[in-house]
Amino acid sequence: MAGEGGAVQIPTLDALWLLRQEGQSVGYRGIHIYLRYRAILEVLAGMRFKRALGIGAGYGLFDRLLPADLDFTGIDIDTEAVAYAARWAAEQRPHYTYRGLSLAACDFPAEHFDLIVLSEVAEHVPEAELPPLFAEIDRILSPGGHLLLSVPNHLHLRNRARRLFGLPTVFMDRTHLREYTLAEARTLVATLGYRLRKLEPAVLYLPLESWAAHLISPASSLRRRAIEKLPQIASHFVFLLEKPELARTA
Repeated sequence: MAGEGGAVQIPTLDALWLLRQEGQSVGYRGIHIYLRYRAILEVLAGMRFKRALGIGAGYGLFDRLLPADLDFTGIDIDTEAVAYAARWAAEQRPHYTYRGLSLAACDFPAEHFDLIVLSEVAEHVPEAELPPLFAEIDRILSPGGHLLLSVPNHLHLRNRARRLFGLPTVFMDRTHLREYTLAEARTLVATLGYRLRKLEPAVLYLPLESWAAHLISPASSLRRRAIEKLPQIASHFVFLLEKPELARTA
């Protein structure tokens, strides 16, 4: 495809630690956030895109790990966060665009993007608003384009441990409206009618993580192997979905 950006690269751990140093100033403290970013980029590694959209871009920290020559647009209803991202882009990547708007308010052209990133957004959207959200994504995603969907797992290892001790499960974030089991996430994906290209578990939180992290690094290969063997205990699921080349008929 003419005009494509460079291939998506997997960041080094050193790059993630550097990004975390800045992210701490806006409240993104835990290294697990940046390990999830890496997991997403591992799913996209080697792929090239022309125009990408990040929905729920926030402060734009993840976007800095994308190819520098990508035609990228980030949107978020948090105007303060978007302004922060836009200030960075003005200095470092002036061709990046940020908008403090909802997706519905943007009115992008049909089939405009070949990559749309919807990472840790669906769990914040009221149930009745999910179908319109995905319908608009389908409208603006080009045939053969890709949707990167990342959602939190409600039955991650820490919640399973809570159940074992007779304690109620809890959401990872108090702003979540829902979280997904692996089966529920698969059901959500199936409703979209896209081809599943990849499904990867991302990040493993351990019980008593603040202490456990000193014994087993969050970036440890032991944690990675554990969720490869038992993806249902991972903290997040990352889906790479491909829109059919031919339009679906009613």
